[in-house]
Amino acid sequence: MTLRLNTTPSVPVLLRLASDIEIHMSLDGASFFSVLDVQLPDTNAVEILLGAVDDTDVETSPHVSEISLEMQVPSPPEYPLEMPLPDPRVSIIENDQLLISELNVNPPGTDTSREYLELVGFPGALLDGVYLLVVEGDKNDDPGTVDLLLDLSGVQVGSNGFLLVLAPDHPFTVHPLAGIHLDPAFSTSGGAFPNGSVTFMLITTTEPPALDDDLDKGDNGVLEGLAEDVQLLDAVGWTDGGPDDLVFAETVINLAETTPDAAMRVGSNTWFRGSLGGGGDPLTFTGLSDGLYSLGTRLTPGEDNRVGPRIVPLVPLSGVIGDPSNPGAALRLFDIGLLQGGLSFTSFSNASNVVPAANIQVQAISNDHFTVLLDPVGVGYAAVTVRVSDASSFVDLPLSYAASDPGRPGAFWLTGASDASAALAIDPAYMLVGDDEGQVIRMYPRDRSGSPVTEFDLNPFLALTDFEDGEAREVDIEGVTRSGNQVYWLGSHSHAEIGELRTNRWRLVATELSGQGVDTVLTYLGHYEHLRSDLIAWDASNGHGRGVDYLGFAVSAAAGVLPKSSDGSGFNMEAFAMAPDSTNTAYLCFRSPLVPATNRAFSCIVPLLNLQAVTTAGGGPGAAEFGQPILLDLGCRGIRSMEGDTNGFLMVAGEVDNRLSIHAFRFFSWTGYAADRPIEYSGDLSGLNPEAIVALPSPPWSPGSEIQVLSDNGRSIYYNDNIIAKQLAEPGFMKFRLDAVPLGVPVAPAARIRAFDVDADGAGLTWCGPTGRVYRVQRSLEMSVPAWQNLSGPIFLAQPVNRYEWQPDAAQIRFLRVLDTGPPAP
Repeated sequence: MTLRLNTTPSVPVLLRLASDIEIHMSLDGASFFSVLDVQLPDTNAVEILLGAVDDTDVETSPHVSEISLEMQVPSPPEYPLEMPLPDPRVSIIENDQLLISELNVNPPGTDTSREYLELVGFPGALLDGVYLLVVEGDKNDDPGTVDLLLDLSGVQVGSNGFLLVLAPDHPFTVHPLAGIHLDPAFSTSGGAFPNGSVTFMLITTTEPPALDDDLDKGDNGVLEGLAEDVQLLDAVGWTDGGPDDLVFAETVINLAETTPDAAMRVGSNTWFRGSLGGGGDPLTFTGLSDGLYSLGTRLTPGEDNRVGPRIVPLVPLSGVIGDPSNPGAALRLFDIGLLQGGLSFTSFSNASNVVPAANIQVQAISNDHFTVLLDPVGVGYAAVTVRVSDASSFVDLPLSYAASDPGRPGAFWLTGASDASAALAIDPAYMLVGDDEGQVIRMYPRDRSGSPVTEFDLNPFLALTDFEDGEAREVDIEGVTRSGNQVYWLGSHSHAEIGELRTNRWRLVATELSGQGVDTVLTYLGHYEHLRSDLIAWDASNGHGRGVDYLGFAVSAAAGVLPKSSDGSGFNMEAFAMAPDSTNTAYLCFRSPLVPATNRAFSCIVPLLNLQAVTTAGGGPGAAEFGQPILLDLGCRGIRSMEGDTNGFLMVAGEVDNRLSIHAFRFFSWTGYAADRPIEYSGDLSGLNPEAIVALPSPPWSPGSEIQVLSDNGRSIYYNDNIIAKQLAEPGFMKFRLDAVPLGVPVAPAARIRAFDVDADGAGLTWCGPTGRVYRVQRSLEMSVPAWQNLSGPIFLAQPVNRYEWQPDAAQIRFLRVLDTGPPAP
C-alpha cells in the first residue's frame, strides 16, 4: 500500500493506521504491527507492506478487510484534523484447511438421529461462510440438485481439531475435546443424508445456493450454478452403480452397487467405505471398499481415524465327502501388527448335515495366512461363518460351501469349471486344462484337489463373431497337443447339439509356453479359421485318392446334422496329437463321423501336415495340407482323447453319442502308424466321462500303469438340487474329476450293440464286431436267470457293422444280445 501527500506540508503529517486482526503492517518488512504510525514530511511516497495474519479460522476467500486512517496532532493547516480520510480496503486470499473426515450416511437400522458428519481442521478454528452441500448424482433424479444445505457459520472446531455435526438426540459418545454442532436436520424421519449416488462438498461462499437448486442444468457433471466466489475446501462422492450417474468431485470413494453405510478418511486422501455392524457394533466396519473385511476398524466420532487388520474375503468353496485332499479356503490378514491381542477363530454352520461346525478347522500357515479346512459329511449346501477375533473386536466372515458325493472313489476334484475337455501336463505337478464351455485355459495341480492356479484368457485374440446376449459363444476346445514350446488348441469344429452352425468352433489356436511350474505363462501366437472348410473340400475333391466324398465330410457337416448322431454321421473333432517323430504334422482325431460314409464303422484320423504354418501365418481358405486318412477299428467308437510319443500312443474311445450307460469307454494303444491295428485294454473307465488323457505313463506300459484321465462333468448333478454342473451360478461349485486309471490287460474285441428299433414294419438290431466271425442274435425273457434263445441263425460278419431285421412273434422280447460264436467252421 502506498501513502503520498499532494502538497508539501508546513510541518510533517502524522497518520495512524489501524487494521483488524486479519492484517498486519510494516515499514521495513521485518516488523509487523496492527497499529502503525507513519510520518509524511513531503510529497514523497511511503510504502506500507501488508500481510495477512495466518489464522486458523475458516472464511470465504477472497474476503475484504479495512484499514482505518486517522490524522494525529499536531496537524498542519494544509491537512486539518477534520479532513476526511479514506479507509483502504484489502482483499485477503485464505489458505484455510477443513476436510471431511467421516460420513455416517446409512447406519444399521433407522437413519433417524444416527447419521453424522465429522470434519477435521485446525484446533479451535472458527467457521465463517462455510457450508456443506450434498448434491444429487442419480441420473434419473436431476443430478446437480442440492439435496441438503448445512450452514456452519459460527461453529468452532474442537481443541483436538475435530468437529461433529449430528442430531440433537444422537446416541453417540463423542470425544470430549471435539467440537459439536447439533443440527435438527439429522433428527428428521429417515435422517438428513440421501442414499444413492451423491457428492458431499465443503465450500466457502458469500452467496450460498438454496435447497433444491439445480447447479448442473446441463446434467454434464459441471456445477455451473455455483456463485463466483465459491471456494472448494473438500469434496468426496460415490455412485450406487447407476450407469450414467455423476460425481462432482475428484475423489470418488467407490463405484459400488449399493450405498455404503459409512465412509472414513485415513491419511491425506485415502478413503474406506463399507458396511457397519461388525461384531454387533453399529460403528464397526465389516467389509471395506478395497474388497476386504476389517477387524476392529470403526468410526471414531471426534477423534483420529484408525484402520485395523484387513482380511481377504472367503471365496465360495466346494468339497467332496471323503476326499483327503479337499482344498481349504484361504484366510489372509493385512496389517496384522494392528491386532489388539492375539487371534482366535470360531466356526458356525447352518447345515450340520452337510458340514458340522466341529468339522471346520482353521489352520495357521504363517502369522497372517490361514486355511479354513472343512470335512463334509453330507451332500448339499451350507452357509458357513468363520469368526475372527482379537482381544477387543471380532468380524464374521461368510463362506458359501457345497459338498458332493465322490461317486467312483479315488479322484481329485478340480473346481472353477466343470466341462474339462483337453489337458496337457506341463510337469509332474501341474497341467493346462481347456474347457469346452469357454476360451479360458486354466492351470491346475495334478496331485491334489483344488482351484485353478492361474488362468489364460484367449477370448480377446480369436476374432469371434458368434454372440448370444452379448457373450461370445464357445470355441468348444476339445483337443490340445504340444510341439516343443508351442501348444495348439483344437476347437470341435462341430455344430451345436441341436444341429445349428457355430462358427466360433472353427478355430485352431497356437500358443507358446514359457516359464515353469506356477510361473508358467501361455502366450497367444495365432489361429486358423478354415480347417473345417478345407477338410470338406479335400474330401469332396478326392484329395486323399479314396473316392469323392469317401469320408462323407460334406454330408456330416451340413446344417441340421447332429454332431453326436448315434449312427456316427455327425462332424466333431475331439482329440489332437502330434504324429510320430514329427514337429509339424498333427493328427486330427474325430469322434464322428465314423467312416466310410457307406459303412460307418471306423474311427477317422486325418494328418494335418503344416500345423505350425497354418496357425501362425494367418492364411486364408485352402492353406491346410492333409495326409492320407487313417481308419482305425475301435469297435465303432469315436476317439475322445489321444496322447503319444516315441513309445507309442494311448487313446480313450467311446460312443459317438451321449448314451454313456450303454457302452463303456475303452483304452486303446497304437503305434501311431496307419498299418498297425490298435489294441484294446481292460482298464476300468466306468463311472467316468473321460475327455482327456493328461499324460502318458512311464514306459514300459504294463497292466498296472496308471493313466491320468480328466472327465467332463458338465452334466453331473452334485448337490441334490437338479442343477447340472455347467449351469451352477457359482463357479466355485463347478468341478470335474481327475482319475488315475490302471491300463489293464489286452482284451479281444467284442460285439457291441449300436441300435435297436421297433416299428410297424418290424424290429431291427445293429451291432459292431470283429470281421470274419459268426454271430447269433439271441433273446431272453428274464435277466435274473437268463434263458437265451436264438432269434437268428448264424450270421457271418464281413464288415464291422451289421444289421439283423425280423418280425417279432407273440413272445415278448425283453432282452437281446449278440453272441460271438467264433470263426466259421472249416
